[in-house]
Amino acid sequence: MKVLTTILMALLCFAGACGPVYFPMFQPSVSEQNQLFSNAERLFERRAYPQSLELYNEYLTRFPEGASAPLALMREASINIELKNSGVARKLWQYLIDRYPESVFVPEARIGVLGTLYDEKAYSEVIREGERFLKNIPTYHPKVRVLMGDAHLALRSPLKAIEAYALAYQHAVSSEKENIKRKLKATVASLSDADISSLTEQSGYNSLLKGYLMYQAGLNRLKTEKYEEAVKVLSEFVEILPDHELVSEAAPLIKRFGKQPEIKAEIKPENKPENKFVEQMPQTPPISPYVSQIRNKIGCLLPMSGTYSDYGAKALRGIEIAKIRAGALGYQAIDIVVKDSGASPEQAMQAVRELDEQQVSAIIGPLTVAETAVTEARNRGIPIIMLIQKSNMDTGNYVFRHFMTPEMQTDVIASYAASAGIRTFAVLYPNEKYGTSFMGLFKQAVTARGGKIVESAAYSPTQTDFSAALKKLAKTPFEALFIPDSAKKVGLILPQLAFHDIPNVQLFGTHLWHSDKLIQMAGQSAQGAVIPEGFFAESRSPLVADFVRNFQTAYREKPEFMEAIAYDTAMMLFQILGKPGTRSRNEVREELSRLQHFQGVTGMTSFDAVGAARKNLYLLRIDGNAFTEIATP
Repeated sequence: MKVLTTILMALLCFAGACGPVYFPMFQPSVSEQNQLFSNAERLFERRAYPQSLELYNEYLTRFPEGASAPLALMREASINIELKNSGVARKLWQYLIDRYPESVFVPEARIGVLGTLYDEKAYSEVIREGERFLKNIPTYHPKVRVLMGDAHLALRSPLKAIEAYALAYQHAVSSEKENIKRKLKATVASLSDADISSLTEQSGYNSLLKGYLMYQAGLNRLKTEKYEEAVKVLSEFVEILPDHELVSEAAPLIKRFGKQPEIKAEIKPENKPENKFVEQMPQTPPISPYVSQIRNKIGCLLPMSGTYSDYGAKALRGIEIAKIRAGALGYQAIDIVVKDSGASPEQAMQAVRELDEQQVSAIIGPLTVAETAVTEARNRGIPIIMLIQKSNMDTGNYVFRHFMTPEMQTDVIASYAASAGIRTFAVLYPNEKYGTSFMGLFKQAVTARGGKIVESAAYSPTQTDFSAALKKLAKTPFEALFIPDSAKKVGLILPQLAFHDIPNVQLFGTHLWHSDKLIQMAGQSAQGAVIPEGFFAESRSPLVADFVRNFQTAYREKPEFMEAIAYDTAMMLFQILGKPGTRSRNEVREELSRLQHFQGVTGMTSFDAVGAARKNLYLLRIDGNAFTEIATP
């Protein structure tokens, strides 16, 4: 241990904060470790880099075997990248790789090392180290392949760069694909006819790259005024790949420079492979021949533009991770077709019609209320799984709803309270739709379990002084207090409870309480509070840990509820459609209707007789400076 500490301290000196080595006489408590690390994290989030660096150094010095040691090293490396100390960052990443080889952060650390090597123009080393990295993981990592492709380009090897980009595209998620496509197109545009012929002779490229090559071959012939040859190549391109994104650019050229051929499919600019996931890249180099297959398809009706586009992007990321997971589990390949639900009922309805034309087996979405889209899907016999919490929409007969609802939240709180022997409750709620709705649902749930609401008080949503409402509650004794409001508002209320003689009662809230801001604002007043939640990234569940690890590897951040609920919804359909053979829409509907006890990252889920989800939510408690899990779905 002494040797390890000496090495660690020598390394940390590079980071700019050499402090005294601390050898604890007794085993430090977990809470002490967590407190120190949490303080460092708060400073890091505020970009107070020198101060956070000092605390991360202290954590690593005192707790080199701590659970957060790998993350502390990652944070220090990130800080040094921000401070333009790439050499120090690389040493920190390398130390993490050597010291914690089983850490989930090792892939990201390796990519960090490659990035700094590239920045220092060590291109051959990027390629060599990238190949070593890829030998240690089961699939091609897109970020590594992109870096290797960039390095090959810098070394003036465009053919090798294209091979690397093509392999990166194979496993890239949607948010990464556009960047890879730009690199592919730019590199192909620089190729000579000889280079294009060299790639073509391999006869092993997918339709996206094949289209780029054929289109560029046509352009090259136009540049040399070989118009007849150009038209021949471009015509062949349009006939073979009518849905390719460059067809809309090739068609005018064909018309201008020769007789336009008969095109086998209507040319639509919106038919883009990146939104349809129609093509899959090869599994091992050299690139193997493209083979088209008849596959099941899942439609995604998501808000990809407008006010709710962020939620649409989150849902799509969850679906993409599910697709990767389904592939790893050996499910039959399934295409994903994405359509923008837009801002109007008419656009959403038209999107359903287009998904029907593309023969999707089922639809995930919409995220916002769109009765017209749901009705259209039902009329066309397409199973549709809405990701909305509104509970009074029609379900059943091809329509399902999968989301956390207010009823689920109040039911799980009332059940927990009943099991703890709590019988008397008070409710403090904002006098607006959210508060009054939760007030009514909570009263029903408590009464159904033999409890009683002995007092309630409302306040204006604009209030910051809650004295009148709290004085009213203080007149009647009760065991638990339920406050259905936001973390910011509850953070103002809780510190006032003791002042108004409402101490030592069990606190209950909604999932809106799940915010570090509440703990920061309320401090000791929030301790022991219990809330429901639809997804908990720090859950003890191995299923959740696996999902979070895969998500962080892809996006470098933790998933939230929207990503998780979309992931579970997609996994339900992948399990149904991923079996050998194809499934009719009616068969998909029947299997969804029979779905019971599906174990996902958002808890165990079943659909009832009318297609509404029944879920086991998480229960979280505020302990110290964190939320901890007290019940696993």
